Parts: sequence; structure tokens; C-alpha cells
Amino acid sequence: MLDGVVAEASMAAMVEARDEGWGLRRIGQHVGMSHEQVRRLLGEVVGERSGG
Repeated sequence: MLDGVVAEASMAAMVEARDEGWGLRRIGQHVGMSHEQVRRLLGEVVGERSGG
């Protein structure tokens, strides 16, 4: 349960950072993953928001 909460909070923070103009590499550095992982995760969030 705690893992799910942490994952949700991390995703929300990544989305907010991207909306504030942070680059994928910068976000990745702060969350401890590659910029490609960040790109894929943010892409999934955008897909969910648009209904796709």
C-alpha cells in the first residue's frame, strides 16, 4: 500500500516538474531514473489524461 502511495506522489511530482519546464534529464536525476524512463512514464500519464 505504501509503495502505491509513494509511486503516485512521485508521478505527480514528475508531472508538476515537467509542467514547470524541467527537462527529462533533470527530473530523472532527482527521482533516480533515466530520462527515458521518465519520458515513458510521463507519456503514459498524458495518454490516460487524454483518454487514450
